[in-house]
Parts: sequence; C-alpha cells; structure tokens
Amino acid sequence: MAVCREPSASGVEYHALLQAEFSRLQDAQAWYWDQLWPGGLALARAVLEAPELVRQQRVLELGTGLGVLASCVALAGAASVLASDVEPKALAFAAHNAAENGVASTVQTTSAWDWHDPLPQAVVSHGRFDVVLLPDVLYDLDAVERLAELAPTLVRPGGRLIVADGTDRPYGDEHCSRLLGLLVGPAASLAASGPSQREFEITGRQALHAGASADDGGSAPSRPVQIIHLQRRRARPIDASQVKASQVEPTSSTLTFGEVQREGTPAAAGSFSAACALLHAAADAD
Repeated sequence: MAVCREPSASGVEYHALLQAEFSRLQDAQAWYWDQLWPGGLALARAVLEAPELVRQQRVLELGTGLGVLASCVALAGAASVLASDVEPKALAFAAHNAAENGVASTVQTTSAWDWHDPLPQAVVSHGRFDVVLLPDVLYDLDAVERLAELAPTLVRPGGRLIVADGTDRPYGDEHCSRLLGLLVGPAASLAASGPSQREFEITGRQALHAGASADDGGSAPSRPVQIIHLQRRRARPIDASQVKASQVEPTSSTLTFGEVQREGTPAAAGSFSAACALLHAAADAD
C-alpha cells in the first residue's frame, strides 16, 4: 500500500492519509464477499439446528460470499445447493469451502452473476427452486427491487424464500420492509398490487439478538439479526364456470421457465479458517 507521509506530518495527518488510502482501495475492488456476515451465520446455524428446512430440497443461495451457508445447507441434507455471487473470487472460495467440508458433490456454483443481468445457465437449467436463501443482501435498495422481481421466477409455487438481515444497519428495517411490501403487499392494497406482490405470504419471523458469536470470526458478530420465512402461494384452481370463452387465451406448446424438467445437478485468510472450524464443529455436534 503506497501511502506517502511527509516527515513533518503529525500522527493525526498520517491516520487521515491511511484512512483515505483504505477507502480508495475499498472503492476500487468489491470486498463485501470476503467477510462472514451475521445474517449468513445466523441462517447457517438455523439450518443445522432445523435441517428439515432444507432436507432433500433444491436450494439456491444469492450472495454466497465465502460459501459458509451453502456448505451448511449441504451438511443439513439438501438434495442440491446452487451458490451464486457477483464476484468470481467468492465463487472460487465457496467451491473450495464445499470441498473442505466434504460436500463438493452437493454444492455447485454459478458463473459470476449480477442480478440485473439475465439468469445464468446454471440457474435456468435447474428450473424453479424449493428454497431460495437471501443472506445479508438487502443493503442496496436497488437490489431489493430486483430481488422482488426475481423471487417468483426463482421460487416454485409452494416453495420458500428465507431472508436473513441485520436490523442495526443505517437504513434500519426500511429495506426489509420494502421487500416484504413488494412480495406480500399491504393487506389494504392487495387488490391493486402486481402479480409478485400477491404470490408470497410470511410464515415465520425470528429476531435474534446475537446473530453470530465472537468465536465465529464474523464481521461485527454481535449485531442483531432477523430471519424471515416466506412461502410462495400455490396457484388456485380456476373455476371454469366463472370464465367466459372470450377470456381464455390460446395456450402454447412451449414450456415456461417453471415447467422445465427439474433435475438435480451435483457439481462441484483467517475468516475462511474460522468458517471451516464453524462447519466442522457443527457437524461434530450432530
């Protein structure tokens, strides 16, 4: 790190220069992926303590980072886990983490994926998922809007969306409430909401005062976390007697995204060491 310091610079000036250089390096390269965040750790613990959440399920994780949660989901008995991230280095770490924990045959990674881009082939080939996990990914309000748009595409009818987010962030509960408003919709305005706003319902909510412990080596480990469980509503049968012939649109023989045949496709720093220790300890405890 090239930090210039004049001989006459005081300690305060030196510290300011150091902070400025650190900020520059942060802005120059994405770094969120290489930390263990409380929401992801809390959700990892949740699936290890209640493996029925993911057992024999086809799971997608958005924003996998080091892949700790993906490996925990595999250890809990998921049929398959697809881990995604926008950062290629994160995907490499996630794959290595899975191998270190003996679940490389269950955990697969996507290509680097910005959610505003088209779905990666690995996501498309899976069809809709039984469970989609959103750990610590609501810090950007634009991302919240996009995640609400993607949710009905990614979660099968009857499937679950599980959100884990810190509740002490600068934006408070605003981003999480926005996501829930888009997916579930205020009760008073459901009739006027878009399709995605009526397709999910909240089935559970936990507020944790210690989402991660200091032993986990996470970023600000004692921060409070909330975990929210949502289920996508199943399509209601149409009463043919209530539908006029003129309202029925011609059907197409082309399969929709949700009708693509589902086939499980197994594939393939200090905080990383802490992640492996956490997983091994959890596996031994079982």
